[in-house]
Amino acid sequence: AFCLMPNHYHVFLQTPLANLSAGLHELNASYANWLRCKHRLVGHVFQGRFKSILVDTETYAVNLSIYIHLNPCRWRLVELPEEYEWSSCRDYLGLRAPLVPALDRQRVLSIVSSRDDQAPALYKSLLRERREMDDPLKQAYRRIALGSPAFVDRIRRLVNQRAVERNTRELPVRTIRH
Repeated sequence: AFCLMPNHYHVFLQTPLANLSAGLHELNASYANWLRCKHRLVGHVFQGRFKSILVDTETYAVNLSIYIHLNPCRWRLVELPEEYEWSSCRDYLGLRAPLVPALDRQRVLSIVSSRDDQAPALYKSLLRERREMDDPLKQAYRRIALGSPAFVDRIRRLVNQRAVERNTRELPVRTIRH
């Protein structure tokens, strides 16, 4: 899912490699440079820093995509999320061919309903029901993982293991001569 806003964007994506930061850094930098050159701008283009959170898709994919699609409504840019042209909401509801060819809306819609013909309508109902929903990312463990308790516990163990490995590495010995 995605939503392009006036000063930021939201993207919910899956990558097969651990290169998300590098890819988004390249996207942000190249777009910002292009925009500044085209419009003779100076300064920051995007509000805030890039943030990424590991998401347990089975538990939180629907909530996260709905939260993303409702963003233009929270900003009062549109009344209904499907009115906003610059998000994947219309794609999810079957109102247009996907703007992004690689968009896998079925990943989320199959969680909403096992029947392809019913999933868009049920997703639209969820958009209406959850219009006032809180930011699901507030529930994320240390702003790095969002999911079931088992998923979060697995991520917590990995984070702690990496911290221990980092702290137990042998430091180089330097001789100081007087």
